Amino acid sequence: MMDSQKHLPMREALRKKLEGSISWREYGQLTASASVSNHDGHLDDHSNIIHLGSRAHEQWSVQKLVSAVVSSETSVEEAVSAGLERRQVMCWHYEYWRAVPDSRKTANRVLCFFYHHAFDGIDDPQVIAGVCMNAAVANILRKRRPDKPIYLVDVGGSEDAIPYARRRHWFPGTRLLICGNAHARLRMNHGQGSLTNRSRKGTELVVPLATCLDPRCYGWLFLGVGWDSYVEELERLGFVVIHPGPLESPNHYEYFGEGDIYLMLSQLEGGPLTLLEAMGVGIWPICTSTGIAVDILSHVPYGNLVGVYTGSNAANVVANVAQCIHSVDRDARQRSKPQIQASVADRTWARFGSQMRGILECTFGK
Repeated sequence: MMDSQKHLPMREALRKKLEGSISWREYGQLTASASVSNHDGHLDDHSNIIHLGSRAHEQWSVQKLVSAVVSSETSVEEAVSAGLERRQVMCWHYEYWRAVPDSRKTANRVLCFFYHHAFDGIDDPQVIAGVCMNAAVANILRKRRPDKPIYLVDVGGSEDAIPYARRRHWFPGTRLLICGNAHARLRMNHGQGSLTNRSRKGTELVVPLATCLDPRCYGWLFLGVGWDSYVEELERLGFVVIHPGPLESPNHYEYFGEGDIYLMLSQLEGGPLTLLEAMGVGIWPICTSTGIAVDILSHVPYGNLVGVYTGSNAANVVANVAQCIHSVDRDARQRSKPQIQASVADRTWARFGSQMRGILECTFGK
């Protein structure tokens, strides 16, 4: 690397990354000495930026992203009370900006993070750029608004469970780990309309999948809320099931040590972050083709993508998942653990924070 490159301004380094002439790793090296963070890794020279969020949001998603960049977000109520006019806003979900009264949206410049819905937010004239965590969403936003910068970032999570994961429950077979909120619902109009009664997490596949498996060889582990009825049905079918119920972070990470195969059966995802958390401790992933799973598993031999789940192809998805589960034996899983961990080792919150600080500088810097 040329010596002159080491002193590139952050915006110039980000421009090079977006043009594809340098990697995120090189970008991090170029900007490592930039005075954009304090000792906690949070922004300290962009105090004029309002980080619009909600402290009541589920802990496993938005707040993890926010805390990698800034100490705390500002709720809609707090932002409106303090005054938003002519402010620069980092909006961590477009629904937060949508909740701000139109009368208070005066000459704002908004950078918005997009997950798996609310894509109409990129059409908002005050939203000057978008950020997302998977390539499919980036492509949707870029096609919709080619005139606005759309940044694709690498979210963290691979390191989160490592200090806590433990195996405490004895079971001779293979444990299947499923994470998330079973109550999460799909939206109409390909995720952009109102909520429906259909599960976004593919919960309706769990019992049909279980009927393809031998209870003497496989057990289940559920982390998150809303799984009680599935636990009861699986136990009725003779399966051993671990379900600790709702747990405060980081207590739930202990149970990542109990999993052998991570299952993600969703129709639609932005992440999920739990994929990175599971792979971070070496768990073999089997996932439907949505969210960051496509970006990560398309390029590594350790894990399985089983195709898109549309809601109308349940039998095919169940058959594909069952086949993948049966094809991965204990020895293969053990041998692949170091490679699985290595494949996501750079997906850290420190790296995500560095990327986001660069994007904030590029968007709002003078």
